[in-house]
Amino acid sequence: LQCYLWVSPLLYDPGINSVATIRLNVYQLFLYIALRCLAYLASQENAAAAGAAAATQQQQQKHAVAASVYQALDQVLCSVYHAVARTARGAQQGPEEGSVTFLEVRWLGLYAFRRVFHRRRRRYPGLLN
Repeated sequence: LQCYLWVSPLLYDPGINSVATIRLNVYQLFLYIALRCLAYLASQENAAAAGAAAATQQQQQKHAVAASVYQALDQVLCSVYHAVARTARGAQQGPEEGSVTFLEVRWLGLYAFRRVFHRRRRRYPGLLN
C-alpha cells in the first residue's frame, strides 16, 4: 500500500490563509486520502474474493491490511506535516507564528481516517481498534 502525495503550497501558506483555513485544508486532504484508501481496499477485497480463500486466510489478510493502513497513515502524517512546515518556512514564519503543529496534523489525520472507516467498521474490524 503506497501513497503518492501532492500538496499544493498555496493551500498551506500562512501568508495567504488563516490557521483555521490551513487546518481545514489539512483535514480535507486526509479525508480524500482516507477515501482513496477505502477504494483501494475494496478493489483488493474484490480481487481476493475471486480467489475464493478460506475464512482464516481472509481474517489474516484483514489484519495485514490493518497493519499496512497504519504504516501508510504514519508516512502520510509525516509527509503532510513536512509539506506544511516547508511552506511555513518559505513564508518566513516559524511553527508558532501561524502554522499548524505536528500534533494538530496527527489529530486531523486520525480523525479523518476514523470518520471514513467508522462507516465500514464491520468490513474492516481491525482498523478502529
